[in-house]
Amino acid sequence: MQNSVSSSGTNLTENEKADFVDKNRAKLIQEVSEVLAIAEELGDLVHPEAYALILSTPTSQDKMRVLFQKTLRSGGVKAKAAFFDALNNHHPDLVERLGMICSFKDVKYGLTCITS
Repeated sequence: MQNSVSSSGTNLTENEKADFVDKNRAKLIQEVSEVLAIAEELGDLVHPEAYALILSTPTSQDKMRVLFQKTLRSGGVKAKAAFFDALNNHHPDLVERLGMICSFKDVKYGLTCITS
């Protein structure tokens, strides 16, 4: 059996969603392609200057780096939880796949895992 994060994300608290984003930062930077759609869904959480920088950045990886540096870092748990929800809307398979890496250590630190 494998462990995974609930693909709906409805069982996760804001802190658990933020932990998921922090834990998977490097993989998210490499694999998220719908960065603009996610930034738009985050709305006012993304400062207009950060949004303009995301728009002008050529690659998805660099767009994600900007989003992490300019929005998710300063926005704290609220921004990371909103990002998780947007990510789950645009990349549900990625959220589920990254959740399958969930280990007992993750459970200890508050990441909700389910057995599939």
